[in-house]
Amino acid sequence: MNHRLFSGLVLVALLSSASACSSAMGEQRKATNAQNKADTEIAATDVERAEKNRVSQDEANVKIADAQATFTKMRNDYRHETSLGLADLDLDIASLEAKQKTLKGQGKLDLEASLTNIRAARARYTTAHASLEGTTATTWDQAKKELDAQWDVLKDLVDKS
Repeated sequence: MNHRLFSGLVLVALLSSASACSSAMGEQRKATNAQNKADTEIAATDVERAEKNRVSQDEANVKIADAQATFTKMRNDYRHETSLGLADLDLDIASLEAKQKTLKGQGKLDLEASLTNIRAARARYTTAHASLEGTTATTWDQAKKELDAQWDVLKDLVDKS
């Protein structure tokens, strides 16, 4: 009977062990399934995030292109406007040069000195005006301010002559 009892106990132990292994394998399977599900969700989130980033970058690129186009148009319009103003001022300078040729004495000398100053101011202005082509949105305000100041000086010299 001892042998039967011993065999029964061994059988119970084996069944318990098998049950425990089965339970451990089931837990491992659950953990693996949970990890696979988490990996799938992370991958889906990464794809979604990448798509959102791409869309956001595309939108930003459109806004940047629009801003650059607006700036370029503004700069070109200003250059055109100031070129027309310079052309009108050149007519005034030509009139002063013609007048200088008809004057005599101190009036002629004074106008000649004024014209020398005007030509120098005009040369500075045209150099600054030509450099506008290379200005960026970052440097625009300062470049425009400097050109406007040079215009004021040049215009004032012509008006006072």
